[in-house]
Amino acid sequence: MTTEPTPLTEADIEKLAREDASYILPNVSSILEGKTAIITGCSSGLGAATTKTFLRAGANVVGCYYSPADGQIYKADAIDSVLKFAADYEGKFIAHNLDIANENTPKRLVESAMDNYKNLTTLCNFAGIAQFFDFENMDRATYNRTLAVNLHGPVFLAKEAMSEMKRNPVVHGSRGSIVNMSSVAGGIIGENGVLPYGITKGGMHAFTLELAVELGPHKIRANSIAPGSIVTPINYRDLGDQQRKEGIEYRTPLGRWGYAQEIANVALFLASDWSSFINGALIPVDGGLVSTFKL
Repeated sequence: MTTEPTPLTEADIEKLAREDASYILPNVSSILEGKTAIITGCSSGLGAATTKTFLRAGANVVGCYYSPADGQIYKADAIDSVLKFAADYEGKFIAHNLDIANENTPKRLVESAMDNYKNLTTLCNFAGIAQFFDFENMDRATYNRTLAVNLHGPVFLAKEAMSEMKRNPVVHGSRGSIVNMSSVAGGIIGENGVLPYGITKGGMHAFTLELAVELGPHKIRANSIAPGSIVTPINYRDLGDQQRKEGIEYRTPLGRWGYAQEIANVALFLASDWSSFINGALIPVDGGLVSTFKL
């Protein structure tokens, strides 16, 4: 007989957020000065951490999040903490409540960047959803929705964004940077119970490789990040399951879960001129998980 995992309390989540903050990099205030980024999934988890990091680094940010009226994706107030943070960066952040799977969303986001900031240098495709079930229990609606949000939306957003990036001047060998969110699960290894999600994350890295080859001659770079087990809302249930939580810590050479800020730090690097000759890479940010084998 299995016992139901105990979800994390608000106090647990606040404690984890404080630990996450300890990974904020100091003195990044001008690294992205003059750059404009579109960041999807900006209200929560990796997207929220990246939005805050880019604002600290001087970027303009057009954020995209989705809080439908029925609240089935995230709480309607999920964006509030990001808006509160962005208030200290007046005029540098615009948030749009849009479904990335909607065919009109890419055009609206790119137009927002150009209308408000007159340039677009960076795209972070970070919006994502996941459902957990065995393959035999998968239904077509869930499969289609996961692919629409995690893969199809990012593809067409990148297509819309590249047209503007091609107009940018070449700075340190680059006109723009596209950062895609893959995952260890699906992007590098298989994992039980996440088949639609895994397909999209493997697809995101394949998409990144194609972008790197096709857009490279235009001096637009494309790279993807493959997080391991990260402390984000999508994983709070697992973090509340002591056996699973400790199992992941055991299999990870660094002996812990990662934090959203640690993913944001890599995104900052890939968006900046520091990574001007990195193109087509898949960067695992997983504490060494895929580098080891433990029974």
